Amino acid sequence: MVEDNVDTAEMLTSLLEMLGHEVRAARDGPEALDLAPVFRPQIVLLDIGLPGLDGYEVARRLRAQPGGRDLLLIALTGYGSAQDRERARQAGCDHHVTKPVEVIPTGIRLDRFKGRDGERFRKMKGYQPEDQVVLFMGRVAEEKNIDFLMRVVHRLKPKVPHLQFLIAGEGAAKKHLEKMRVDLGMESYVHFAGYLSKEDWRDCYAGSDLFVFASITETQGLVVTEAMAAETPVVAVAEMGIKDVMASGRGGLTTSLNEDEFTDAVIARL
Repeated sequence: MVEDNVDTAEMLTSLLEMLGHEVRAARDGPEALDLAPVFRPQIVLLDIGLPGLDGYEVARRLRAQPGGRDLLLIALTGYGSAQDRERARQAGCDHHVTKPVEVIPTGIRLDRFKGRDGERFRKMKGYQPEDQVVLFMGRVAEEKNIDFLMRVVHRLKPKVPHLQFLIAGEGAAKKHLEKMRVDLGMESYVHFAGYLSKEDWRDCYAGSDLFVFASITETQGLVVTEAMAAETPVVAVAEMGIKDVMASGRGGLTTSLNEDEFTDAVIARL
């Protein structure tokens, strides 16, 4: 990344590293040209309005370096006219993105939720009418923070006697969570559904009383959007993409990453 604005560079670096990318930041053109042969990036986010050596010249010189033809160069700049785009293209940029960058939410197909039958799913799983089913659906991985949800559910059970927690999905964290279920004595009210068929997936959302989500690294929040499409209320930690999806209280309640606060929000929605 080549960006002379320190705040912007730090924010983008943190975001990209959180998403699993290895990032190096240069504050100007000469630093970028020195860094590129050592770091050997695959992608370069390049500000155009740099001090001294501007982004157009930096792009040309990066292309001229060994391996420069294989780089994906993205101009990330406040210059957005047709002439600016053409200059970026001629300098060797593959793409031109104008600041500020607007996040466009990923859509889902609402027709997939037509005909949903939550009662069918509840009967299939053996839930009773009085049971209050709290659902997590998604990849069962450490970064999804499901152990946080398990602790919240453990605290909730004495206050909500008919509580049932359903974890739908598979992943590397399942064994850890199964052991946690035993260690906390939660076998009677925490269940693992594994992967679901298309019909069961839809009806699982509809048959649940509440959807919960505590990941703090989510960029899009598709499962939260799916729960909302099934008209199932949501309680989620307001971080990254979830904060945008549930802005202004859409679909349910958001909290910080605090077990007391999250527990109170679940009680309020059940």
